[in-house]
Amino acid sequence: ITRELATYDETINETDDFALKAPGQVGEHAWTVLFPRHEIEGTVHEEGCLVVTFTTRPHTTSMAVWDVPSPVVMNRSFKVKVGVACSATCQLAGQLIEVCDEGGTQIGESRLGETPWPGTSALYVAEVELAAPATEGIPSWSARFAAEESGLPHQEASATFSFRTARPPEHRVIVKVTDK
Repeated sequence: ITRELATYDETINETDDFALKAPGQVGEHAWTVLFPRHEIEGTVHEEGCLVVTFTTRPHTTSMAVWDVPSPVVMNRSFKVKVGVACSATCQLAGQLIEVCDEGGTQIGESRLGETPWPGTSALYVAEVELAAPATEGIPSWSARFAAEESGLPHQEASATFSFRTARPPEHRVIVKVTDK
């Protein structure tokens, strides 16, 4: 980027403000600001430069899992909602969400929706269909956002959720409420 001097006098030289876009790669970077040799109204200004170093970091993300039913009948399918938000409100539509069991085996996946969750500016949501284990208990599973496909670097996010698995009901109870 090149900018002309906006103000100059015998002690201070300034340009107008300008914006730079940070590199898309995470890590250490160095940019050089160069003030080339020039002459203004008979005064010669020698070349000067300044090296500016900085570090770029991935955007932080957060994740939530909700609408987890409990109990879930053993061996039956059920759905949960998984939401991911970026601290810089990046568009995350289409990003992959994975759900893993306690052993780390992937048991489900889905992609984040095209638009943010209603009432939010950047919470993208996926509905993931899962199958309950074949045994009774309280499994603790995790959802993961790896952010490998997004254009900008994002930190991974994960969330753990649990639910109860139960046998199919053996009886049906009907409750009738009558007015006194």
